[in-house]
Amino acid sequence: MLSNTSPCTGLGLSSLIQTQIGNKRFVCPFPGLFFNFGGMSKHNELTMKQAIQEMLHAYKLQGRMDELKLMDAWAKVTGPMVQNRTKELSIRNKVLYVKLESAALREELSYSREKLIQRLNEETGLTVINQVVFI
Repeated sequence: MLSNTSPCTGLGLSSLIQTQIGNKRFVCPFPGLFFNFGGMSKHNELTMKQAIQEMLHAYKLQGRMDELKLMDAWAKVTGPMVQNRTKELSIRNKVLYVKLESAALREELSYSREKLIQRLNEETGLTVINQVVFI
C-alpha cells in the first residue's frame, strides 16, 4: 500500500515514497524504485540488490565503486609487506597511482607492473585500470 503523504514534507523531502508491509513501514528516497521484500517478483518491483545497482547506475557511482574494489584488492594481491609500505593509492583515468615509502620496493614492483595490472583487474572482475604509476 503506497501512501502519497510523507511525514518528511516539512523537511523538503516530499518525494519520499512510503510503503507498508504488515506492520512495518519502509521509506524509499528514490522515486520509481520499488522493493520486493517477499521474494515474489511483480512487474515493477526490484530486489534490494537490483535497486542498489539501479541507484549506482542512475547516480553514475558504479565506476567509483569498481575503483574502491580495486583499492581493496591491492592488499590481497600484493601482500602485507607491500601493503605496510604503501602510503597512498589513487585512481584517475584508469591509471593507478601508488605512493610507496621505499625506492627499492618501487623499483622491484616496476618490474612486475603488467602482472600487477592483470591480477588487480582479475580480482575485481573488471578492467578498472590500464596502467600503474609508482610514485
